[in-house]
Amino acid sequence: MGQENEAPRKINGVEGALGQLMQAQGPDVVEKWVNPSDIGVDYGLSFIGTVTGVLNAPKFQCSGLIGFGDGFFNGYWAYVVRDAGGAGAQPQGQKLICTGYSSVDGDFTVAAFTPNVIAVGDKVLFMHPNAVQARTLLTMDFWSLPQEEVPLVIGAGDEALPSVTVADLPGGATIVRAIAMFKFRMVENHTYAGPNSLDGAQVIQVATSVPAINFVDTQFTIAETTREGGDVVIGAIDIAATVNANGAYAFHWDEAKAAQTGLNFNDVQMGIRIWYSV
Repeated sequence: MGQENEAPRKINGVEGALGQLMQAQGPDVVEKWVNPSDIGVDYGLSFIGTVTGVLNAPKFQCSGLIGFGDGFFNGYWAYVVRDAGGAGAQPQGQKLICTGYSSVDGDFTVAAFTPNVIAVGDKVLFMHPNAVQARTLLTMDFWSLPQEEVPLVIGAGDEALPSVTVADLPGGATIVRAIAMFKFRMVENHTYAGPNSLDGAQVIQVATSVPAINFVDTQFTIAETTREGGDVVIGAIDIAATVNANGAYAFHWDEAKAAQTGLNFNDVQMGIRIWYSV
């Protein structure tokens, strides 16, 4: 790794390329630069930079860290090591994940430090996620308000389900995993004398038709003499890529259909269970 905001150090006056490896030559022999094309390039797991410009917050620039390739630092943690003013003012001690990096000018994009007062001269340590100590996973459940009735009938098409609002995750939280949950009471239509069930596999989807919960044929069946029953279905599909920020997420049945015309879900709620780290 080179010096802070400088090109890599020289060996016998020869300057290596960014990230180029040094190779020991044995006792009393000077090290040499290794050809990256022979053994590959190792950029290291951490870098330190000095903020040289503040653009449209929360974007900032470290002009000494250019040339690594667009997006290279995406996913790295940006940890503010030192306040340039020397008073330990925020955001010193805070860390956020880099979501953007421009190779040509060393521009970094993160969420937003709190308060967003990163300034020229601040020292920032960029750490590869694999180099950061494993973080504790926290879990939060978010539930929608109950919807009184969702009738499922043959040829009904998509049926709207309650949307879930994800909020109150701490600043800088990283969503690691998310699953959907389906809570309901199942009620038969008493005008039909016979059992009711789902006909064929059903799918609950979220957002832009992303599968969230899969059902199998006749997973739910209600007998003629049964009045109602309840259950909670926990999804097995990770939807973290869709549920990636605070906001409202709408669910729906994909082409909902029932074996008969009288299968209703009452007091329906959708939930999202989120595992996150900070």
